[in-house]
This record gives sequence, C-alpha cells and structure tokens, in this order.
Amino acid sequence: MAVVEILGGDGIENALKELHVKYKKTYSKKLNPKKRYDPHYEVYEISKEDMKTYLDLFLNEYESVNTRRSYNATINVMLDTIGKDVNDICKIDLVEYKNTLKNLGASTQAQKIVCIKSYFKFLFDNDVIDSNPAEKISAPRVEHKPKEALSTDEAIMLMSYGNKRERAII
Repeated sequence: MAVVEILGGDGIENALKELHVKYKKTYSKKLNPKKRYDPHYEVYEISKEDMKTYLDLFLNEYESVNTRRSYNATINVMLDTIGKDVNDICKIDLVEYKNTLKNLGASTQAQKIVCIKSYFKFLFDNDVIDSNPAEKISAPRVEHKPKEALSTDEAIMLMSYGNKRERAII
C-alpha cells in the first residue's frame, strides 16, 4: 500500500493515467471480433509491479483498514491460485477458483466473490482489461436465520432489571 500512501488524492488519477498510457491497447478499424489473433491488436503483459500498483489503487477506494486487508489477501490468493496474468484470466478460471471455495461457509464465499467481482470491475472500468470475466459469476445466497423472539417470561424478567431509565431504553 506504499504507492497509495505516496500518491495521495489526485495522484491516484495521475497514476492510473500513466499506467493506462503505458499499457494502452491499439485497435485496428478492421478488427474482426471473431478472430482470436489480430496483428493490429497489441496485448501488453502487465508487470507484477504495475499490477501491485493497480491493486493498491483499487484498495484505496475502501476506507476500512480491515476491508483493505481482507480484499488484498483475497485477490492475492486468487491470483496465485489461478496462476495467470489478469489479461489471460477468463470466466472458466474464476468458476474453477470459485469451486475451490466450496469448503468455506456461504457468507465467506460470497464475500470473496464480491471482492473479486469488484476488482475485475475496477480493472475493466480503468481499461486495464478488455472484458470483465467476473461479471456473470454469481455468489452463493446467504441465508439469514430469523431472530428468536423473547418469551413472555424472559421479557418480564428483562424489564425487572435496572432503573427507570434503563427500562425505558429496553
């Protein structure tokens, strides 16, 4: 996160612009989307240092230190597990990674998938990647257990504790 701390507020936009210019992709007017290879389309491999900068810029969008720490760990584990450059990651890679999370609880899986989706959306919105492979990845539904209501006896017992002010708050 050293890059973020050094850059400050306006520096973040400038850093994104510099990285975007460095890795700007050039398109031909005759680009055929059905072709997998087009000599008029240059794909740059993004260095690990620059990917770290993008990750720092992404994490800077969140104020909570705990969120930053969690998202940083989640993204780094995902990238290490998949083992590909972000330009080469496709939906199938993310589905396979999602399947490795099956041993975790539904809410943990959902949190990790939301994090990954946010990261790829950030990269896509800043023209780092051409398409968002995480766009249609779904997170598991988290079932919220209904709260158990107090019985009549428990409510009466609760109201008997404390002074008038505390009972009024309850």
